[in-house]
Amino acid sequence: MAQAVFGESKRPFANYLESFPPPLATWADILKIDYDPILIRYEDLLNTFWAIHDPTSLNRQGPDRGEQYRSVIFYHSPAQATAARKAKFDLEQSRRYEKPIVTAIEPASKYWLAEEYHQQYFEKKSRLN
Repeated sequence: MAQAVFGESKRPFANYLESFPPPLATWADILKIDYDPILIRYEDLLNTFWAIHDPTSLNRQGPDRGEQYRSVIFYHSPAQATAARKAKFDLEQSRRYEKPIVTAIEPASKYWLAEEYHQQYFEKKSRLN
């Protein structure tokens, strides 16, 4: 299951609307994925992550700009940290990108469920277009 969440806030209580717009944003937009490792490997999730966004864009994804749109992988275990670092290293060694990969790899911490209008965002947006 995937959920839109925001986290890594520098404030004791994070609220999307209170933190927005930049430069007041103190959180990161995050896609939290709960998965069954019997059905899909963590490495496959990492490969998808690298494929669906530009890991060389600092504080930007698509048209969205600001620190909350930084490229980052949050891990929940030492094994995930190791796998994420290896995947990043392998991607760097592949020289697929001319610019350096800026994706951070950090331990997961507290997060908050984003408001309903953020859930299934792309699905909702495609229905409107």
